[in-house]
Formats: sequence, C-alpha cells, structure tokens
Amino acid sequence: LNHTIPYLIMSKNRKNLEEIWPRLENWVDELLNGIFTNVTVAEYMGYHTDVYNFCTSSQKPPKRKVGAHFGGKGLYEKLQDYLIQKMSTIIQNGKQPISEGSTSLLKFYRSEWVKYKDGMQIINHVFAYLNRHWVKREAEDGRNKVYEVFPLSLSIWRDHLFKSLRAGLTNSLLDFIERERNGEMIDTSLLRTVITGYVSLGLEKDKVQGGTTLEIYRDCFEKQFLHQTDIYYTSEASEFLPQNTIADYMKKVETRLAEEERRVEQYLHESTRNE
Repeated sequence: LNHTIPYLIMSKNRKNLEEIWPRLENWVDELLNGIFTNVTVAEYMGYHTDVYNFCTSSQKPPKRKVGAHFGGKGLYEKLQDYLIQKMSTIIQNGKQPISEGSTSLLKFYRSEWVKYKDGMQIINHVFAYLNRHWVKREAEDGRNKVYEVFPLSLSIWRDHLFKSLRAGLTNSLLDFIERERNGEMIDTSLLRTVITGYVSLGLEKDKVQGGTTLEIYRDCFEKQFLHQTDIYYTSEASEFLPQNTIADYMKKVETRLAEEERRVEQYLHESTRNE
C-alpha cells in the first residue's frame, strides 16, 4: 500500500491526453504482445485512475445536450487509431506464415488472436469508466458506430485484419477437415480456437456491448464447409456403392454421421448440427 499511494497521487495529477496516452499506449502495446507480468497492482490502479481523470477532467459538456464530446472522445479515438495501426503491424510481421497458408497460417492466426483477445479484455476493464459514461452517452445520442472498448477491438480486428485473411483461413480450415475425414490426426484445438473466433466477430451493429450473431461464422465458414461436405460425401458414395452392398453402405453412413457429430462437438458451432 505504501508503494501504491504515491503512484496514485502521481496519476491523480495527470488529466490531459498528452500526459495520459503515452503511458497507456506503452501498456496496451505490451499486453497485445502477450506481456502480462510486468505491471504491478499500483500501476494497474494508476491506469484506471488515468482513464477516470481524463473522463472527468476540465472539459465541459456543450450547452446543447447533443452528443458526449466531453469526457472520453480523445482517448477513445487514440485507442481506436492505435488498434487500427496494430492490425497493419500484425499482418506485416506475419508475411511468411500468411503466404505459406494451412498449418503455418492457422497457428500464426491463433497465436495473434489469443494475445489480442486476452489483452483487450484486460484493457476493457481499465477503460470501464469510459464505457459506462462516454460510450453509453454516445449510444443514447444515436451514434451507432460506437462500441465499448472490447467490442470496438473486435470490430477493428474483423475489418482490418480478418477480412484480408479470411479466404486463406477458411481454405486452411477446410483442408484440415478433409484431412481428418481421410483418416489423418489433426490438432482439433487449433481449429476450435480459430472457428470460435469467427463467431466472436459477428457483432450486432446496434449494441454498444457488442452482442454476437452468427453472420461471420455462417457467411465466411459454414457455407463453404457445408458445400465441401456435400462434394466429399457425394464422391465417396459414388465410389463406395458399386463395390459394396446396401447394408455395408448403411453402416458406412452411420459411421460417417457419428464422425460429423463428433466434429460439431469438438470444433464447430452447435448450430451446424441442424444444417
């Protein structure tokens, strides 16, 4: 506590963006690079205080009660701009695995996605005051493109990174699934993490808390998956039937259905079971 109080007093004196953002930016950058252990409790509390100070600083609300220009806009935009630039950095650093595709691409994507998602959940807590007040006020004034910090980060990942990689990602996922159908052992946890990410990116546009839909999962993965499944089993049936009895074929169908059921349980979204 004796170490914490002086740090909080220092934080209390920081109110303008030029003082607050450089410190926050360094911390955000460390988190998104997977460095979670270098921050003390005092520093963490200090970041909370910095956000609170900025949101409650000397900027006053406009006389007209429209918008929430005061108490958050500058900090929100600084974080937004930083995250957009971060997407370019990730893509630049991942040129080799992105170009290689398949296993290299999926492992690279999983690593970056997990670091980003986990880091942004912590950052979202630090920006809680901004979420509760400035973002809430913006939403109430009809600004539909404003999200709380965590769903904001997901929308930026979706629009500035995922969309440029989705074709390669989906093709790599489908390649893994076909290899598994052919009897090869695959890393199902790798597929589960990437596919679950598709679901997380389906944000509801009119909810600042970022409720999820299955739009991204269905449009960017499930349609292609179902199409590939149809082609695969049509081909298999055409080769199997001429050389086997109907009874053998029915046993084969039961085996394959059980495999597909297990596939849903292991790494697909449960809604795919009904398709």
